[in-house]
Amino acid sequence: MSTRTLQGWVEKSHRVSGLRENPFLMYDLQSLGKLEYRLVQEWEVIKKDLTNPENIFAFDSHSSLSRLWVIAGYEFLRQISKSDKRPEVEDAHELFRRVRVPMVKYESPDDRNGISYAADFGMALLALSQDTQDVGWAVAPEVFISRNDLASALYNLY
Repeated sequence: MSTRTLQGWVEKSHRVSGLRENPFLMYDLQSLGKLEYRLVQEWEVIKKDLTNPENIFAFDSHSSLSRLWVIAGYEFLRQISKSDKRPEVEDAHELFRRVRVPMVKYESPDDRNGISYAADFGMALLALSQDTQDVGWAVAPEVFISRNDLASALYNLY
């Protein structure tokens, strides 16, 4: 289970770059944190029995919320990256972009900042890690990015 806490998300939200220009960024990070916390709790229940019809239905809703969480997280990072030029912000933004672009645009991310993803599928395929049983997205034959990876990248910024 995640070491991220609701209190941690709230505390970190008060240190977000660009709050003076846009105080809603604090609320946005708190909302992302609350939803991520909920998704982690739900997944712990769902993954216990993926053959249960109720859990299959719950997983459908869970995957939709996970998708929306990625899109919102990407937009949050896009906004803060305008004023926060730390490499960690750029790395987190790029990790979210690696999932978000093929998820929303159904194409591979273009070459940005010297990074090319020629082997990417051009779509983000919802997947489950056999090793960790995390929910995530396969973006290339050997590349799986979990929601946990994304949440950790975002949470560890502040």
